[in-house]
This record gives sequence, structure tokens and C-alpha cells, in this order.
Amino acid sequence: MMALSRTVAGIEGTETVAFIKAVDFFTQRISKKTQFLFVRVSMSNGAQGWGEATFNSLNEQVLVALRQLSSIIADQSIATGLSILGLLPTWKSGRASLIGVNALQCALLDVLAQMRDLPLYAVLGEKLHDHVPCYANINRGTKTREPHGWADRAQAAVNAGFPAVKLAPFDKISLGLDGKSVGDATMGLECAHAVKDTIGVDAELMLDCHWRFDEQRAQDLLHACADLDLKWVEAPILEDALSIPSLNALKKIAEENGTKLAGGEILSGVRAFAPFLHTKAFHVMNPDPRFCGVMDMSDIAMTAAKFGVQIAPHNHLGPIMTAASLHIAAIAPSALTIELQFAEGDEPPCVEKPDLLKPQNGRIQVPTDAGLGIAIQTPMLCHVQ
Repeated sequence: MMALSRTVAGIEGTETVAFIKAVDFFTQRISKKTQFLFVRVSMSNGAQGWGEATFNSLNEQVLVALRQLSSIIADQSIATGLSILGLLPTWKSGRASLIGVNALQCALLDVLAQMRDLPLYAVLGEKLHDHVPCYANINRGTKTREPHGWADRAQAAVNAGFPAVKLAPFDKISLGLDGKSVGDATMGLECAHAVKDTIGVDAELMLDCHWRFDEQRAQDLLHACADLDLKWVEAPILEDALSIPSLNALKKIAEENGTKLAGGEILSGVRAFAPFLHTKAFHVMNPDPRFCGVMDMSDIAMTAAKFGVQIAPHNHLGPIMTAASLHIAAIAPSALTIELQFAEGDEPPCVEKPDLLKPQNGRIQVPTDAGLGIAIQTPMLCHVQ
């Protein structure tokens, strides 16, 4: 939460006439796997801001944290609320508390930008990109997890206008307690080849490994993928300080095989990202706004550019997370692309203008209206009491 001090210093003495009047929580069931969790902060002057706190099967833990946090910032100004959140020791309170803090931070910054009649990116820094390339994550909505199932979903995403797709086909691989991978990667590779054969040169392809491999088997995987012309291979091994030498070795192998190494979605904030950025352990890093927060994620993006590391926000959930990620990407010098979950369920979008968050010519326009720049249709959501 290091960047919060900069935010509070920038608004101290302004927007003090409005106080936090209420904090409400909403859910939207998207699929058996996914239930969006949103937070809405209402101010005494009628302004409202939104944040996303989705943690799916652990949403109830986040709700407990959100209720506690909301009581702490009740009746405070935006600046004081942000200051209080920034001083909380989320490093020892658990991930649910961290997600709650970052969702409330996002909602308060949304309100702040609206009260200044500015898009959120204008509060964060200088806009460098009007549009951001995007790709379809086809993982969570793929029910037939065999080569033809993945291939059909990939083609559907390309038909919907996505210039790239990412799949996570290694269901049969897991990492044992001894740090060694068990299981067979053959089916996963067959799925990846089926997708490549289907989309051809019409779209780029990425593989997500979800930390299922040990270093040796990750090396084997990178060699086996040499003919797939991958944009990147993501999260092949565990990501902690001890893994940095292994990541550097894997990065070199990735380069030799014509691809990039990506990762970092589970890291929380500036301090967690620093060792990986300073050692250039990845070509591409994937900060998640739930775990980093809008402000820290902005600082991570700036630091990444200094070290020649590209940024591609981890953004596989709801529309509020997508909007926040777009504003961060807008000011990020080395922004590469942004992730979108593709057709996970049949529920209609809860944003008033869903086309704002859909690809046009392979890119998404950064919202230009005040705040996050999207409007949420609360009647489509379930109000959590």
C-alpha cells in the first residue's frame, strides 16, 4: 500500500465536504465457478464509487473483511478513508482483508475522480494509450477440456474480435508437496496444438500453467512448445524469491524458443514485485488489481517500464476490475495487453453499455467518462445484507 501516501497527499484539503455515508455489497452469479463481488461506496453528497472484491469460493471471507473495514472508514472523507486503508497492516491480515482494502480504495478513487469530473487515469498519471490491446482467457468457460473443446472455444473468441487467446490446459499436472510435478502434460500439449491448428495466424496464443510444473519439467515444456509460436508461457513454476534463479533460466529458454515468460498474478503490491522487476525475471508481469490495488499497480507499471518489463494486467473477472485495469494500462509506458474472460456464463453484463468493454479491432478503448467510466445496473445484482 505504499502508493496510498502519494494519493492522500495529493487530495488533502480537497473533497472534504463529502463523507462516506454507506458501503454496500453486491454479487452476481456468472457460473458455477464464478460469483462477482462488488462494493459500492456512497458519499453524503450523493456521489457513488465502485470496487471489485471477487474471490469466488472465498467471497464470504472477503465480505467479513469488508464489513469490518467499512465500519472503520464510516463517516470519513475520501482522503481520511484512503489514509486509514493505507495504514492497515494487510501483510499480516490475510488475502481476504487485502482484497477488501483494495476494493474500497478503488471505490474511493472512483468517487474522487468523479467529483473532479476526471477519468480515473487522470488521477493516476499521464495517459499514454487511448486504446489497449486485449486477449481472451478461454479457460473458465471451457467445459469440454479436450482438444476439440479448446479449439472450438478459441475459434469463437477469434470470431468475437479477439486478436489473441489464452488457455490453461494442464489439468492433469499438479505440483506435489515435495516440489516435483506429477502427471502427464501430453493432453495439455495436444490441446494447445489443436487450438493453434484452428486459429492459425489469425490470432496469437498464450499458455497458462498455473504453477503446476517444477523447473525441469517447465524446461521440457518450453522446448516442447517451440513449434507453437506462443506469445508467452505464464506461471510455469512457483513464484517466490527462491525461484528467481530458476525463472531467469526459464526466461532464457523461452527466448531461445521464440516466446516470452510471464507471471506475477499472485504477488501483492510494490514490495512483492520489486525483486522480480529488479532481476528482470519475467518478460511480462501480470499484476492483479485485487491484490495490488489501483495505486500500487500504477507504481508497479512505472517501475516495470524502467526495467524493460512489459505489463499485462491479470483481469479474469468482472467489469469493475476490467475498467480499473484499463485506466492503469492507459498510464503504463510498457502496457502490452489486457486480459478478458471470454463467455464464461450466460448471465448478461451488469454494465449499462457492455460494448465499452468489448474488443474493437482487437483493442479496447480506455473509458473517458468521469471515474471508472462505466455505469453499473444494480437491479441485475444481488444486494448482500
